[in-house]
Amino acid sequence: MSPDNEAYQEPTLFSAVITPHRSLSRKGFVLFMLVLGLASFTTGMISEWTLNPLWVRLDRVVHAEFGIERLFLVSRGRRLAIAGFLGPQEKESFALALSNALGEAKRGPTRTVFR
Repeated sequence: MSPDNEAYQEPTLFSAVITPHRSLSRKGFVLFMLVLGLASFTTGMISEWTLNPLWVRLDRVVHAEFGIERLFLVSRGRRLAIAGFLGPQEKESFALALSNALGEAKRGPTRTVFR
């Protein structure tokens, strides 16, 4: 190699800096997460239902082939969907346990008399 070749640099044909698209800045992301967290917390605090076991009944939507599809607690004209994330067999087990608990609550406390 001659000294003349070392000083020669080829011209740059193309140069680019690629950065990912960010729809939110860091400040916007933090603000969005705070609003979302506050909304979730608020709905979590006010979405509680208190039902009187004397007036509540368990309503089932049953498919002949698949079993229980939906469960509802019904009281005073209001329907509350429950256990939607469970599978049909789990819903059946849950419905049986809840029905037993509601029946026990409707019977009231029992006394055991020892002699």
